[in-house]
Amino acid sequence: MPPLDGAGAADLLVVGGGYSGLWAALLARQADPGREVLLVEAGTCGWAASGRNGGFCAASLTHGLANGARRFPEEIDELEWLGRANLAAIGTTVAEHRIDCDFERTGELAVAVEPYLLAGLAENAALARRYGQDVTLLDREEVRAEVNSPKWSMSEYGHQAVVWQTAVNPVVALELLATGAWSGAGVLGPEALPPRPFLDLLAGYGSPWGMEERSTGGTA
Repeated sequence: MPPLDGAGAADLLVVGGGYSGLWAALLARQADPGREVLLVEAGTCGWAASGRNGGFCAASLTHGLANGARRFPEEIDELEWLGRANLAAIGTTVAEHRIDCDFERTGELAVAVEPYLLAGLAENAALARRYGQDVTLLDREEVRAEVNSPKWSMSEYGHQAVVWQTAVNPVVALELLATGAWSGAGVLGPEALPPRPFLDLLAGYGSPWGMEERSTGGTA
């Protein structure tokens, strides 16, 4: 988008084009289609924390239920409800606006890498159930069926999270750099490197790619 030049007028000014700002502007227009909404962003929309979260989106608003229950015992019931409603609303918005972001309700996996962590996982699972969450405790083999690593001993599998497959992309890029398939000097973006090695590796990471032609008359 071109930079803002000169004076402007709006009913609502939203400062910051991260996910919160973009969604606030969208909801404002949905609530009142006649409202003039102006969003300003110093860089590129989504370039900061919104685009650097590793590809995950969870329902918790308190960095975990246990943390929220300790810090906000009087408000935790409402905070949990708001978090679940927020996650559901994200999914609804993505579907309604056909946002192509690989949105999946896959659940959330917490793992124990040492035996002393097992008791904490069991306590967190019991706490989550008290607040109405659907949680399953997995043994070592069940965890390895989800993530095949010998390091995990036991896990707590919650069902209130989403995984966006953006996390796959940097892993693929690191492999290409490590093997020398991608190389260069200076600061380079992906567009400066050959795309074919990257696309060929995506399928091996469970993220196959494809092309789709669209027209105003429908999908071809």
